[in-house]
Amino acid sequence: MMDHLTLDTRVGHCDLLAPPAVLRILTDYLSPLVAARVHAPLLTVEARVAPGAGGAVRPRATALGPRLSHPTHRYTAWQTDGDVTLLPATDDHIVRVHGTTVTVEADNAMIAARVTLRVVRQFILRGAEARGGLHAHAAVLVSDSGGVLVAGRSGAGKTTVMTSLVERHGWAPVANDRAVLLPDPAGWLAVGVPLAWRYTPEGAQGSERLRSALRGAPPLRRGDGLVDGKMEFTPHEASTYLGRRLAAAALVSRIVILERAEHGAMDHNEGLASILGFGTDDPFVEDWLALRDTLGFTPPRQVAGAWCALGAAIPVEVHTWTDPTELAGIADVVGARVTR
Repeated sequence: MMDHLTLDTRVGHCDLLAPPAVLRILTDYLSPLVAARVHAPLLTVEARVAPGAGGAVRPRATALGPRLSHPTHRYTAWQTDGDVTLLPATDDHIVRVHGTTVTVEADNAMIAARVTLRVVRQFILRGAEARGGLHAHAAVLVSDSGGVLVAGRSGAGKTTVMTSLVERHGWAPVANDRAVLLPDPAGWLAVGVPLAWRYTPEGAQGSERLRSALRGAPPLRRGDGLVDGKMEFTPHEASTYLGRRLAAAALVSRIVILERAEHGAMDHNEGLASILGFGTDDPFVEDWLALRDTLGFTPPRQVAGAWCALGAAIPVEVHTWTDPTELAGIADVVGARVTR
């Protein structure tokens, strides 16, 4: 049995067809984007659980070469009569692209959901590029008075300030690490890219709600092991523990840049691209599904001008701190300024 969801990603509508067990996992990441179907979808993604699907015989067709959906997720692409088959290095799933339909067949529901989620991310990222959008390395939150981007280098306190704004000020989270910024008649719209949320164990313990929730919580869906020294939560888990539902998007009214004093000041002369941008080593930069061609998306435009336009349109404030205990105070200052 297949169930159906329509997503409004702000770059276009996307239909998901999958067994209930797969959709339950996907909604942990995609629930803010679920919408009534009011437009024909630009892309349809079908996920199927088919044990042994990944071991399918390699097609005897034109080899298109390697594709990289992530540094640890490599595919070999083959073309047959206009369709593209993507075969991973592992034998646990297979991806087929037929026109505007992407089909994922996997050995079990978890793998089917994870690969389908990667497809949806690609749709959001490539669609944003086609609309003159930007990829932003930042947390995003929204209050009744507007949205805020919280940016900074690794360890600058983005997650701590975001968590404090949710817990202490009742703001709704949109994204914790990556968003796309879309030019909009009203300004710049930030849309969250669905990814796991990461906390250091110390950071999770520093949140009263997370600390309390984790004491009696069942095992995390993302697993109990640390990834790069951090705990991982699905967006639904994180927002549930923090007591605030995720929002799909936010009209950005302020950019907050955090700097840890011991790391030294960032070179702000290089502009927002050096602070908010991911650079050329972005693991999501490759169009591994060839959606630009399939959906007629335009290639990425020159984004330097877009970063300048963003900086000219939105106030930017910088907060430097020495001790982590200062981060809650920074969140209070940000909360007070935005709500004025």
